[in-house]
Amino acid sequence: DPEVDPRYRCCLHERVAVSPCDACPELFQMLAAYLHQDWPLEYETAEDALKDSVSDAWPERLTQAAAELHAHRPPRDDEEATRRFLNELCDYHPPGDGLTYIAWLDHVQAVLDDAANA
Repeated sequence: DPEVDPRYRCCLHERVAVSPCDACPELFQMLAAYLHQDWPLEYETAEDALKDSVSDAWPERLTQAAAELHAHRPPRDDEEATRRFLNELCDYHPPGDGLTYIAWLDHVQAVLDDAANA
């Protein structure tokens, strides 16, 4: 078996590596549209950007993004895989705010789940 690029290990479909952006298109749209390279010019915090992303999303997008994250997120004990996963989806660096990538992704999951079930 050829070695799979570790960035895509979390998103294997029928033994074909798929980028997080391709495996999670709705999540990518929600995160990348708000947490892009210039997000600090538009928002005081990443939380503010995430809140806007959720409030601007259609219910179907929220439900799909939450499902994509549940299906494709890296294992909760793999900080490095989670860092690579998030770096493919957006330009936010949680350690800059004192958070691990896993903790921030857990928070995103909770926010999406709450919004999808509202």
